[in-house]
Amino acid sequence: MTDRTRPLLVLTIILGLGFTGVFIKLAAPVSPANLFATRSLLSFALFALIVVLSPARRLVRVDRRSWTYAGPGVLLACYYYFAAVAFQQAPVAVVSLILATAPVFGTLYGAVLGHAPGRWHYLGIALCLTGLAVTVSPDLAAPPATGPATTPAGLAAALASAAGLAGYGFLSRRLALPGGTAGDVTLVVYSLLGASLLGLVALAPGELAAISAERPTTLVWLLGLSVVATLVPTVALALLSQRVSPVSLPLTNLPVPLVAALVAFLVLGEALPVTFVPGAGLVVAGLYFLVVHPARRTRGSR
Repeated sequence: MTDRTRPLLVLTIILGLGFTGVFIKLAAPVSPANLFATRSLLSFALFALIVVLSPARRLVRVDRRSWTYAGPGVLLACYYYFAAVAFQQAPVAVVSLILATAPVFGTLYGAVLGHAPGRWHYLGIALCLTGLAVTVSPDLAAPPATGPATTPAGLAAALASAAGLAGYGFLSRRLALPGGTAGDVTLVVYSLLGASLLGLVALAPGELAAISAERPTTLVWLLGLSVVATLVPTVALALLSQRVSPVSLPLTNLPVPLVAALVAFLVLGEALPVTFVPGAGLVVAGLYFLVVHPARRTRGSR
């Protein structure tokens, strides 16, 4: 992969994820279960069609080990579902900021498996949690008279979504398939398959038909959520994950809250919470100490 392609992949991921909350809010009459179901089913169907109709079909591995990638798909489904709940019950900028703290959960998963965090990890976690508290506490204490407010349910759903996203990335790395691009394609196929099987169970076609008949544009927002905000960044992230270090990959999500806030303001008229900037600054500092600084110290000690 050339140096020119990497920035393009990063930009694709940032823009795709930045539009997620807006698409979910525009399709607001649709329940979170149906949002998750259509998002996972459509993205899997479209990606499978692309793979079948292209030379990439030769890259998909079909063996006993590759099926284990359906497991991370369960965590991907948790991320999709709880993100839908969160974006419907909290401002886009706030939810996007919480999702950016997924490395906090990744560090905790590692600790459970015996990888003890260092003092810099603890500092990073503390800064991230403080940043989130600064961002959401005013809304929880006194909801604003106008505009969306962060509800306790929305906050809990956003944290659960971040935990699912971190779990998906953590488990995918532990089950890593060799083979470069072949491993990337196989990861996406089986992960989306696992999520779509759960989506099939959650799907309520009657609700979708009724809402689409009353508001035909809902189908456009669901398609945008499935393609622009799901399929495209998922493929781009899989391609990028094999070309950058594990330290750099989580940092790709750092600009997403700012992009999401800007898009939400332009499309939905959502004002940026007053405490968003100081809270986001603390989160960025926390992610630096959580992800970047320990890795630099490790490399320097070799």
